[in-house]
Amino acid sequence: MFWRCKSQTGKVGRPRIDAEIRRMSRENPRWGVPRIQSELAKLGHTVVEATVRRYRIRHRNPPSQNLRTFLDNHLRDIVAVDFFVVPTATFRILFTFVVLRHDRRHLVHFNVTAHTTAEGTAQQIIGAFPKLHGSPCGGNSRSKVQNVVGSCTTQNA
Repeated sequence: MFWRCKSQTGKVGRPRIDAEIRRMSRENPRWGVPRIQSELAKLGHTVVEATVRRYRIRHRNPPSQNLRTFLDNHLRDIVAVDFFVVPTATFRILFTFVVLRHDRRHLVHFNVTAHTTAEGTAQQIIGAFPKLHGSPCGGNSRSKVQNVVGSCTTQNA
């Protein structure tokens, strides 16, 4: 009789851990299964990943846009800039700078030169985008060209 009363007073079996797993996953939506499992281990509960995966709340994330949607939304603002070398029939080398808009495949700007410099390239960028006043290339002031050339040379150093 004594042992019967003694065994019935305590909780029988494993403690209910599902409510604790649901609470942790609700309060911390970015936590995955390993993190919840390790936090439960800190609290003294030894639980396998399958148990945590079974009781964890799955949060619905809004679907992120794919590359096609991104390009459709920002196609007007995307340009391609290319700087390539063209050998001539007399074995001279010409440097060609081309800027194309992606939305209509429109040629925005091009230039061909025999000798290229960082300052000349910065001036070509300013010539291609004269309306960009918020960028470091905006406007036609000589000091802004020097800033662009300075940033190009410090990045390459």
